[in-house]
Amino acid sequence: MSQSLTYGFHGDRAYAQYYKHTGKVTLLGIVAGVACGIAAAPLLAWVYAYADSYIPIVYLNMALVVGFGAGIALAVAGPMRWGKVRNAPLTLALTMLLTAVAYYLCWAAWICVTFDRYAKGGRNFGFVELLLAPRGMYELAAILDESGTFSLGHGSSANSNVTGIPLMIIWAIEGVAIFATAFLVAKSLGADNPFCERCEKWSAAPTMLAPLAIGDVAEMRRALEAHEWPALQTAAAAPIDERHFWSLMLGTCGSCDELNLLTLNDVKITLDKNGKAQIATKALVRNLRVSDADVAAIRAAVAPPVAVAAEVPDVASDEDRIDAPADA
Repeated sequence: MSQSLTYGFHGDRAYAQYYKHTGKVTLLGIVAGVACGIAAAPLLAWVYAYADSYIPIVYLNMALVVGFGAGIALAVAGPMRWGKVRNAPLTLALTMLLTAVAYYLCWAAWICVTFDRYAKGGRNFGFVELLLAPRGMYELAAILDESGTFSLGHGSSANSNVTGIPLMIIWAIEGVAIFATAFLVAKSLGADNPFCERCEKWSAAPTMLAPLAIGDVAEMRRALEAHEWPALQTAAAAPIDERHFWSLMLGTCGSCDELNLLTLNDVKITLDKNGKAQIATKALVRNLRVSDADVAAIRAAVAPPVAVAAEVPDVASDEDRIDAPADA
């Protein structure tokens, strides 16, 4: 068993058994995230409003919902990541706040577009005017809920439109999907990516060290936390099911030896009705801190055995053999 890391504090740096963000923020990252989010919100709102109103294809509408949520999250969390903000709660909070702003703008834009398209004589209110009158926006949305703006069938009459509670349920699902997408994208950009404090950079993408045979999860987690690497050697040498196995991953800084993070994933591969592979991954151990010496020991433990060829004596054939002359 190799020497484990010492957990505690070294200077102003905390060393826990598992990696956690330091919580540090930068003024540049906050300003960039807020500014880009404010700039992107009205643009995404109008694009979504027009596309949702004029695209009758359900699958494209679903893609629009996901794209809207992902777009605002990228606009906020992306610049915050660029500005090296290592505070996941702050990143998620600002992303959700600006998603709410963009969602409110989107409702105003969509009502404007809908009344421009269906109301006789157009509309008698402006976009900014509607933004400043939330009660009026609610009343206009209620009117649209009564009449409906689309149907799920092929009928074109007003009676075939989705209205009332079913329409409100659809609107609620769209809203939840937008916020959920924004949250997940922001989390992947800020919360899930380790940061090397020594090099002031985000870590490289983790690489797979080896597939391992499935075993007792609790025992393997205990062994990894105790840095008992022979457990990895045993799992690597056992027969491995290609459809269900453990994947041992290593994430590093890429520039120094301070940040080494071990992750163990449970991987299941199934086939859908069309024969296409579906991969489901679940983290069993995530971002366990290990030393540079541990990394060498882990690589040696999971390395495939090297076949050693047996030494074959060099025996000459009868034709090549030359008898030595007999002693006189």
